[in-house]
Formats: sequence, C-alpha cells, structure tokens
Amino acid sequence: MIKFSYEIGLILSSLLFYADFDKSFDAVFSVGDGKALIEVDQYEPCITSGKEGKFGEAAEFFYEDILESIWTSDVARYPARGNFPYVHGESFDGAIGMWLQVDMESLKERSLIWLDPVHLLGESDRKKGKIWMDFVTSELPDTPIFRFGATADRMADGKQNNPGEDHVIIIPHINFCGKSWHHVVGTWKNLNSTGKKGVLHLYFDGVQVGEIKNFDHMLDWQIDDWEIRIGLGFKGKIDDFFILNSFLSAEAILEIYSSGKSLGAVSYTHLRA
Repeated sequence: MIKFSYEIGLILSSLLFYADFDKSFDAVFSVGDGKALIEVDQYEPCITSGKEGKFGEAAEFFYEDILESIWTSDVARYPARGNFPYVHGESFDGAIGMWLQVDMESLKERSLIWLDPVHLLGESDRKKGKIWMDFVTSELPDTPIFRFGATADRMADGKQNNPGEDHVIIIPHINFCGKSWHHVVGTWKNLNSTGKKGVLHLYFDGVQVGEIKNFDHMLDWQIDDWEIRIGLGFKGKIDDFFILNSFLSAEAILEIYSSGKSLGAVSYTHLRA
C-alpha cells in the first residue's frame, strides 16, 4: 500500500476545486459552484470515451487546421468565487495543477498560436491582473514556449501597460508531443501583497522548471465577476485539474506526480490509511 505523507493531507485539506473529467465537465469537488458552463464558439469541447485520459477519461479541446477566425473561445467556464483563493484586501497563496496532453509538433504551423489550458478572467476588469497558463507556438522568441503568469493590476498607481508588472515564468522550446501526458503545476505565495514577497514556482512532471520571487503584486478584483476558464483556444486534453489555497512544496508535488494515481484516488487512499 502507498503511504502518503502528512503534507499530502494538508494539500487535500486546502483543495478548493477538483475535476477529474471522467463523466462530465462538472467538478467532483468544489467550494464554490462546480457546474461547468460550456461555451461553444466553433468546436464544442467534449469528454473522451474509451479511457483516453491520464486516469479514466479527459476533457478534450480541438479545432481544425484552418480556423474561421484567429481565435476560438470554445471553453469550459466556472465561477471563481469560492473556487479560487482570492479574498479582497488579503494576500493569498495557491496552486493550479493538471495533466496535459498536447502535440506541439502538429501545432507549430497553425494560425492559432496562443493555447491556454487555464485562464482566470474578469469580464468587466481584465486589466486588473490575471493568473494564467498558456502555450505560444510562434512569433515570440524560443517558441514553442509555456508560460505561467501572475499579472498585477495594470491600472494601479499609474502603471498602465507596464511590462515590469508581468510576472511570467517562460519555459522555452517545449517538446510535448504525441500522446504523452505531462503533469503541470503552478504554485504561488503572497500574491496581492507588497514588500517584495511574491513567489511563483512552476513544475513539469514533478521537477521545478521555473521560479520568480521578490516581487510586489497588488490586485483589486471583484471576484463575483471572475471566472476560471479551462481550454481557452487550447487543442489537446486536460485531466485531473485542481486548485488549492496553499503554496505547494517541491516534495508534495513530486509525491503527487510519483504516486501514479489521480488526486481523487490519492484522496481516497489517504482517507483510508
């Protein structure tokens, strides 16, 4: 029997949102509203059949070689309130993680070059800062790249469009390909704070691949208007998606990755231990 550490118990106790995509896009656990709203623009996202996920089934997003426009907004949407650790006026820690399957080789020549596995969006105040992960397949240096970013409020203190407020980890020359699955976790500490205390870490397959630290990061969100969007402009599969309200250690992320189990199965095993 796999024995999980005390730290895994802390991770599970900090869980805000978890979707295994085995039966639907709806979360199997959520602190806020976990029901998915599927927005169909050109190509409707679907749940796979035939055990095509990393564990069971997966959420699949796709589009044809030639798009009718440069962008497609086929996406799964969830309210951010309760499912994301932002509280007005307070600093916050957290983590977003998932398993991804994406074939970068087949996407390099596509007209759609920004593929977002997850994006936190506010309909009415998109310049107020955001947290996101994306692939970029061309136009920027060292593409294809993967980015994990926590942009600060662009409208605060006259800092409109200041690139210095874009706290983004950039991983160059991404070689995810074929039907391989990769575990991706972005975790942060002290967002919405001053004093150069902000921290971002990014992990691929249990290994830390990027870090940004010692930055200010002030926000002023109306969280009721914000959404978690999965699969924005994305082509590939997503499985075992989670959001936590705690900063994850390297040991904890490696333990989850190395377990060979979904987070749901880890939770079940931990509770029975």
